[in-house]
Amino acid sequence: MTTPRGKLVLPDVYCRYAVSEGPLGRNGTLFTRQGKLMIRNAAHARDPRPVDDDCTCYACTRFSRGALRHLVMAGEMLGAQLATLHNLHFYLELMRRIRAGLADGTFPEGAAATAGAWA
Repeated sequence: MTTPRGKLVLPDVYCRYAVSEGPLGRNGTLFTRQGKLMIRNAAHARDPRPVDDDCTCYACTRFSRGALRHLVMAGEMLGAQLATLHNLHFYLELMRRIRAGLADGTFPEGAAATAGAWA
């Protein structure tokens, strides 16, 4: 959300999730450029793809959706840690893209594209 002058305004809830221990990640909710990914869904059981194809975090470069789903479903602490790591990396990259868009004047187009993917 932005003001008419292009200033970024985030609701407090987004910031709390980004800097907290990662309550959504621990429960199997992962954020991607295409929207939320519920890793507990059975559709991901044998999925060999990473959580997000464009992500460079440790979880996405070394674990498949199927492996991460197994870890989360089994209650393994590594699953919660990887999901939280991915979500924090997602938020950091999102903020980098927002800052870059504000600096070079492309923020409105980037925000519209992101909002369209999350709708």
